[in-house]
Amino acid sequence: MTSPIGPNLPTPPVTQPREWTALFYLDGNASDIERDVFHGFLSLEEVADRPEIAMVAELGRIPEPSRPGSTDGPIPPNDSRERWESVRRYEVAKGAPSSWPRRVSTSVVQHDGKIDSRLLADHGPQDMSDPARLEDFLVWGIRNYPSEHYMVVLSNHGGGFLGILSDDRSRKTMSVAEVDQVMDRVQEQTGVRPDLLVMDACLMAQAEVAGQVHQGATWYVASQEYNFDSYPMQRTLQRASEQWKQGMPVAPEEMGGFLVSECSQLGNTFPTASLVDLRRMPECTDAVRNLADALLATPTDRQVIRRLISRTPGFAEGNQKVKPYSDYRDLGAFARLLATDSKVQDPALKQAAEGVLGALEGGMVRSNAYTSRRDGELSGMSIYLPLTGFDYSGRGLHFPNHTDPRKYEETYRSLEFVRQTGWDRVIEHFAEKP
Repeated sequence: MTSPIGPNLPTPPVTQPREWTALFYLDGNASDIERDVFHGFLSLEEVADRPEIAMVAELGRIPEPSRPGSTDGPIPPNDSRERWESVRRYEVAKGAPSSWPRRVSTSVVQHDGKIDSRLLADHGPQDMSDPARLEDFLVWGIRNYPSEHYMVVLSNHGGGFLGILSDDRSRKTMSVAEVDQVMDRVQEQTGVRPDLLVMDACLMAQAEVAGQVHQGATWYVASQEYNFDSYPMQRTLQRASEQWKQGMPVAPEEMGGFLVSECSQLGNTFPTASLVDLRRMPECTDAVRNLADALLATPTDRQVIRRLISRTPGFAEGNQKVKPYSDYRDLGAFARLLATDSKVQDPALKQAAEGVLGALEGGMVRSNAYTSRRDGELSGMSIYLPLTGFDYSGRGLHFPNHTDPRKYEETYRSLEFVRQTGWDRVIEHFAEKP
């Protein structure tokens, strides 16, 4: 796919290699979060002045309708109040100090309201849930902004194994399998495996998701819970800048660690964040497969296991009617209950549970942060573990936007992690019987 560069827009030159290139895929094609995504883009401009990092963004917008009287007088060029609806490509840049009145509140600063970034392409209205759109942006960015390290940030709604990057115009969501395919194709075309993949979205720190995309990047940052703010990328890059000012490079694990650390400062707006070493995902997959086999073979009373499932911390607790989100439970917490509960006497099951804990705590989840009462309870990785099996029919329950309840079971069973572990068998075995 060739990116359409407008007749009055510059073709970006291939720059000299830097230490980092950050590629921000900012899907604001959902009116309920468009403002947050757009303001996240504006906040990036405040840290776009370091020679060690190039930042480019693919920004889509579907703004909410204008309110009467919300705009007084003409809008200056590149003013953030301009209500354009398209997908635009920017080289993120910091402008000179401005005399404009500060009127745009981001999560970190009061932005002056003027877009200083360099507009490189205006694609017009596009479906940002289309894998080809994401692939085009990543390949373009890697080829035009070579560096030692690459960070990819995907911003929009997230739904764990149900996908990420929804689009109100097309009413579609990019599946986890499609994200994985994009990352594979990007590597085939560029020879680059990004060092850090950031899911700036809810509920994506899930074993099923990490197991699907683990070959697409080295490090992974995601949240187990609902987030009520964008990732603090500006604060993270400020941390990196301080290190660069001292003449020290920033390794990928450090960059991910900075981000998780800054998430922990946001209070209840950002309750969880995890840094995951995707190179260790095969160990976790093997451990979960052993746990699945042990659960299916255990002589332990089935009701004992069901009670432990119900005691396992879950997520989206304020949205219990949104299934299957409220059945995402902490994998390590479940394993710990199995390993320590006195009513579980099966040594094979306890050993398998300890194997899962060893995989998670032995280096796969390198760091995590929690700002809720669960501090110390969670492992940083969730798994789908419902007590109702795959049948939600007749329960008056509600699925997320742009997902088809009739297909979620098929989607789940098709995931690489599920095929390799047989975790769907566990879900069926311990499901409530009619």
